[in-house]
Amino acid sequence: MEELQTISTLQGVEIALRKELEHIAEGYIKVGYLLKKTRDAEFYKEKGYADVFEFAKETFNISRTWAIRFMQINDTYSIDGNSPEIQEKYRGYGSSKLSEMLALPEEVREVVPRDATVREIREVKEVIRETEDRYSPQMSLCDIAPEEHHGSWTETLVYEFFKGEGKDCFEKMHKWIWEDEPKEESVINKEIMGIVAPTKFRMFRMQFANALFSEFQIRIMPYNGRGEPEEISYLELAKTFEQTFYPEGKKTSDSDAYERVYQMPLREKKEREVLKTEPLKKKAEPAKAQETLEEPKETEEQIPGQMEVEDYPELMPDAPVMNLPEEEKQVHEITEEVVQEGEVIEDILKSGDPEKIIQLLKKEFAWPKGGWDNWKKKVITL
Repeated sequence: MEELQTISTLQGVEIALRKELEHIAEGYIKVGYLLKKTRDAEFYKEKGYADVFEFAKETFNISRTWAIRFMQINDTYSIDGNSPEIQEKYRGYGSSKLSEMLALPEEVREVVPRDATVREIREVKEVIRETEDRYSPQMSLCDIAPEEHHGSWTETLVYEFFKGEGKDCFEKMHKWIWEDEPKEESVINKEIMGIVAPTKFRMFRMQFANALFSEFQIRIMPYNGRGEPEEISYLELAKTFEQTFYPEGKKTSDSDAYERVYQMPLREKKEREVLKTEPLKKKAEPAKAQETLEEPKETEEQIPGQMEVEDYPELMPDAPVMNLPEEEKQVHEITEEVVQEGEVIEDILKSGDPEKIIQLLKKEFAWPKGGWDNWKKKVITL
């Protein structure tokens, strides 16, 4: 604690916070491991508990949903899937991002950059969820066979992607392809990624596939029965862009090149509405249920600051709220409110405004002596 009290710069605060948050994420791995060990060895029977969930609830006030989430985190991110130690490749993500990433397919989870935000991960999850809803396995039971994709995935991606990306992105690509400076392929890929996927992690929905833009390449992920997966380099994307829109070279203007392909004028991009979870309307609950949630409500006041630093509060599973027990519905409501407030704080941190960040830190971290350690203990009881 003494070394924290001697911090005198914003950079020092950021370094210390990341270190502490990383410790908490690793703590979740260990909590999951201990719960699994209790479950597998049936230690809970020593005190007459029916199962590990009853033990966790009665002893630490950890609900069934949270206990499952802790164990899932350990399954997915620990060494060999059953260890108190986190895999090296997942260090530095923080607990909330690791929790969000659980619902991602492994091939997507593997390319999530450490600096991705919870919001960006959620947007990718939303695209995947929309795809699953529209192209579910049940479609294969229909008499009509799914329509297959024909031709080049790269050409299809260029045509569909730049149709809706807007004037700014189109003009940046046009400017880049006519640069004469020789560059290594790694530099080329990085520069093009900065134009089409500056966050280094983005999912674009096409007619027959999803395109996953990552730090390394673009992965084409066809919908059920609609073609084979394929990996595309950013350099390939740029070459195909040039061939599609500028077959006659530099003499074609941006607006003419766009209109020739799409038969419509080049306009500014229409921004997609930010994906946010609407808060649930709270209903009157029996007195007993309210008493059960007194501890979580106390933690609710402290989690927003932590989550927004950006990786903190535990997030609930994706199961429909209507199917949860009443107690867990209320925990879900609290969590969603925390996440929404957290997104505001995350925006402050990403803005880089020193004054706003310092005000935020003063507000969220001005605890009495021992407050930080006490908070880390309390979060487990939620």
